[in-house]
Amino acid sequence: MLGLMPRLYDDELVYSWLARYHLYAGNSGPKQTMKDLFGREQTIAVPDLPTNLQVLEQRMEHFSPLEAQSWLYEHTFFGYYTHFTDVATRQKTMNLMLHGGNTKVVHLMIGMMASAIKEKAVFQYCPACVAEDIKHYGETYWRMSHQLPGLLVCTKHQSFLQSSSVLFRPNNKHAYDAATLQSCPPVVKVTMPSVNQDSFDHLVAISQGLEAVARIESQIGSMSVQQIYQIALKKHGFATVNGRVDQQFLAEQFQSFFGQSVLSMLQSEISPDNDWCWLKSLTRKHRKVFHPIRHILMMRFLGIDLADLAESARTMYRPFGDGPHLCLNTAADHYREPVVTKLTITHCSDTKRPVGTFTCSCGFSFSRRGPDVVPEDRFKIGRIKQFGAIWINQLEHLIKKEQVSFREAARRLRVDTQTIIRQYRKLPTVGHDKKEQPAFELLEDKKQEWMLFHEEHKGGSICQLRELRPALYAWLYRHCKEWLLGFSYVNRRQVVFRPAIWSKRDEELHNEVNRLLNTWEQDENVKPVRITRSRIGNLLRKKAWIEKHIDKMPKTKSLFAQVCETTEQYQIRRICWAGDLLRKNRPEIAEWELRRLAAVPKRSGERVENIIQQVIKLGGTLTSEFPTSSMDISRS
Repeated sequence: MLGLMPRLYDDELVYSWLARYHLYAGNSGPKQTMKDLFGREQTIAVPDLPTNLQVLEQRMEHFSPLEAQSWLYEHTFFGYYTHFTDVATRQKTMNLMLHGGNTKVVHLMIGMMASAIKEKAVFQYCPACVAEDIKHYGETYWRMSHQLPGLLVCTKHQSFLQSSSVLFRPNNKHAYDAATLQSCPPVVKVTMPSVNQDSFDHLVAISQGLEAVARIESQIGSMSVQQIYQIALKKHGFATVNGRVDQQFLAEQFQSFFGQSVLSMLQSEISPDNDWCWLKSLTRKHRKVFHPIRHILMMRFLGIDLADLAESARTMYRPFGDGPHLCLNTAADHYREPVVTKLTITHCSDTKRPVGTFTCSCGFSFSRRGPDVVPEDRFKIGRIKQFGAIWINQLEHLIKKEQVSFREAARRLRVDTQTIIRQYRKLPTVGHDKKEQPAFELLEDKKQEWMLFHEEHKGGSICQLRELRPALYAWLYRHCKEWLLGFSYVNRRQVVFRPAIWSKRDEELHNEVNRLLNTWEQDENVKPVRITRSRIGNLLRKKAWIEKHIDKMPKTKSLFAQVCETTEQYQIRRICWAGDLLRKNRPEIAEWELRRLAAVPKRSGERVENIIQQVIKLGGTLTSEFPTSSMDISRS
């Protein structure tokens, strides 16, 4: 708990407030001040976007009536840098500043790292403001607004700011440097930049705009700002009705309006011939973060008032027109009437076009991609999200009470037939994926028809019969599956097992497998391939014999038991192969080389690990101790 804390002045940086505490506390070093304020010595003194403000609030709760969140807009650069960003970025930045985080991450998130506009090298001050501070408070302080990048004029006294002798980013990152009369003398020989009255008026107006950006809590996103710019560009004749901007004409008028000297002082020169010019990027579709200076310049040029910007965004961005909107639930008595008041607007990730989701009180919800161009677009449905109880009840009434077909129900409800079928099967009285049982007479007729057909084609298999009468088979499969499969199984053609044929096939396959194994991997430079039933079957093109009828071929089955490799056997064979290959190039083998070439991970089993150590110990040379073939592996 702190024993003292100075008063926080109007427009004072949190950094300046803590710097004055350091003076009053009389601490010997900056780390002691950090420990007093934050409870830890490693905290960094950041002038623009400080972090750990929640901790600071808890430790000085008896001295400051303001909450930490109030400090963000009034005493830090938070509002300045996040005014034109999206809500997610703004919230993440706020969380990092309140609850602690890496200061570099905060600056990176809001786009400062990639910005072409550099911050001020030293703290700025207004001599007239310093004189007033000494008169009223007996001391002076660092004003937040005077340190904002691009703010060159004190808006209160209409005079250029002066440079102090204190670095904005001091060499000691833990030190707080307070404003004093030595670093900010109130009586100085003011150096005025050589600008005419028009340029000075621009700089004053821009400084006022930047101050407002830092203090007004933003409720708009970058997408809305882009649309406001598009409307203003069309209004002033810089863009066509379709939104195509005349970049050359815009650049000429923009530079003529401000003048080269003002743009240069604000680090915002434009290059009409450069495709990466910031003015071109700002007036096109983009995902970039632009510096507040650039936005203030554009808004002043187009005559947009920052105070009305949020309201302009709400009134201008209406891709689906004014509400209430039409309900397109064909089952409701208010069909096509303007009763929908709930509209959620998102943006398509592919086309970037707005997507509106309309939800009615009847439970019907649908969406469509905008914007609406012609009045007929109001009657379109892109996708139905929810049907609602009224629509479902009407579907059940049509099918069960009126007994209309699925196709007729789809015509009346103006949806696809498959949609009707899917929704009907979800009804509690029907069950999921189940059909209502057909009449008993129809079921018996279908069974009798199948039995007669089966008798006519007694020699055919079930697959052959299904191909001849697919519709009848499908109907029986849906309504009496157990009877169909049971009847077909009992009456199916019996296949007689002929041992002589399979004995001949066994001998034939056994010889083919032996011939294949004799030619298996004769090239020593090629990585070994595992010997398995599946691989042998594929190579011999007799995979079906091996997978389905191996029990009818005992000789081949016995051979497979000898030659087919387990995972461990295959790993050992790869290790031996890798050892021989490495031994050709060097006398000693490193374990990591052996493992990488053999593709054997660590902790592969006790036996595999022992083989690896023996191969390394013997230098990779194969001896009788090591299996060199699948037959040896199976016996080892």
